[in-house]
Amino acid sequence: MGQRMGQRMRKTKSQVKVGSLGRKIVEYRRRLVRGVGVVLVLGAILSSGRGISERDVHAARAVQAPQASALATGLTPAQERLLALAPPADLVALVDLRRIFAETIPGLAERKIGGIDTLAVSLGALATAAGLNPANAREGVLALSLQGLQAGGVLLVGGLDLDLAKLEPLLRANQLAFRRETRAGVDLLTILTPVQPVSLGPLVLSTEELTVAPLGDQRLALGNLSAVQALVERMSKPASTTSATPATPATPATPATPAGGRPKGDFLAALRLTRAASLIRFTLQLPDGLREEAATQGDLFRSLAQVETIRGELDLTRSLVLMLEAVFPTRDPKEAAELNLGLKGLLNLARALLGSSGEPAASGRTSLNQVLDQIRFTLQGTDVLLRLTLPASFFEAMSRPAPSTGSRP
Repeated sequence: MGQRMGQRMRKTKSQVKVGSLGRKIVEYRRRLVRGVGVVLVLGAILSSGRGISERDVHAARAVQAPQASALATGLTPAQERLLALAPPADLVALVDLRRIFAETIPGLAERKIGGIDTLAVSLGALATAAGLNPANAREGVLALSLQGLQAGGVLLVGGLDLDLAKLEPLLRANQLAFRRETRAGVDLLTILTPVQPVSLGPLVLSTEELTVAPLGDQRLALGNLSAVQALVERMSKPASTTSATPATPATPATPATPAGGRPKGDFLAALRLTRAASLIRFTLQLPDGLREEAATQGDLFRSLAQVETIRGELDLTRSLVLMLEAVFPTRDPKEAAELNLGLKGLLNLARALLGSSGEPAASGRTSLNQVLDQIRFTLQGTDVLLRLTLPASFFEAMSRPAPSTGSRP
């Protein structure tokens, strides 16, 4: 075993100069072990686990087959209008809130995965107290700007009318200080009491100066004060500045990322290419700083530095099979082949950093390695496709209490 480990270490050192980017991967690992279970904002918590059997994986992929025929893409007019309000951002996700409240949360709650049954009751009580009916929510748009592993931005929700006067007593009852103000004719409520940041795997969402604003026409915004203020000010400008389908500008093939994130036309075009039936559709522009640093870290990272945008879909079936698909576009087949090899190499490096899923280790590390074992990269023309399928049994196992590790009497 020692000889095998030595060979693995020599191979890893010869393939990649880890440097500061490697240390970031270690940081990703640390946070993923602690918080990777938040697949959705209301997802299951990964805390302990068992191995994923081949039968589980084959059954999960069989469930995916009928859905593969639902390849329709594009955006509805309502989605276009809500996306038109989104600020320039690095990560933009379109969420089917109707399915989340009608199908996903009840399915998780029924199996008592990740404590969702208790959380669903609490959220329902809070929504009722605030005068909201979650069943009326239609679509959501999450727009985030990234600063390393920190993210801030805004969540837009369509289908809900919010009365701030009903929200105030709820905040007072929970001893949360707040401030009201009006910006560009829109009422804003900012929570002044510090709120615990939200972790989405390795990503930490800032909740500093958390602000909510009813936008009219059954729309509301929730996010950092500066982001919400910028949004309502942009809404007050002429309609041509927030058109859902802007005229195609004569932009260069590789435009620079502005300080506030990617150009809006970019994420609209990318989201139109994702499958309409998906629970979550997303597009991510890798920050220039990360790509520039990756270019200096060796062959494995250099191929990733060529990627500007990633688009994809995340779905959770009625039987609680999780399916993630992401597309890494490139300029030509040669670049795609190099990227495919590079991504597979990075995957092997991550496995090496975490250790074998069969080795005795902390349950969080073992659980994450089980996830890594299900990732597949394939070539598809000038694109590299990432697929991940996890069966319901995985999440059920992850939500069980960790076995006792105490010493025997």
